[in-house]
Amino acid sequence: MIETVIAALVTALIICVEHWFPWQMLLRRRLPRLAAYALGVGGLIAPLSGLYGYWLIHPPAQGGAYLAALWAVSGAGGLATLAAYRIDAALRRLAQLRESEERYDAAKQ
Repeated sequence: MIETVIAALVTALIICVEHWFPWQMLLRRRLPRLAAYALGVGGLIAPLSGLYGYWLIHPPAQGGAYLAALWAVSGAGGLATLAAYRIDAALRRLAQLRESEERYDAAKQ
C-alpha cells in the first residue's frame, strides 16, 4: 500500500516539474503539444513501471493492488495537471489585478 502512495506522489511531482520546467529557455521555442503529451504519459508510466518492477521482486499481498496502483497513479497525475493549470490561472489573475492597481494609482497622480 505505501508503495502505491509513493508511486502516486512521484507521479504528481514529475507532472508538476514537467509543467513548470523552462522548456522554452531550453529549446528556444515552445514545447510542441505532442511532445508535452508524450512527456506527460511518460510521467505517468515511469513510476507505475517502477512499482510493477518492484512488485516482481516483492509481490503485493492484495490481489487488486495492480489495478489500485493504476488508478492511484493516473488519478494523481490528473489531479496534479489540474492543480498546475489552476495555479497558473490564479497567478495570471493576480498579476492582472496588480497591473490594474498600478494603472489606477498612476492615473490618480
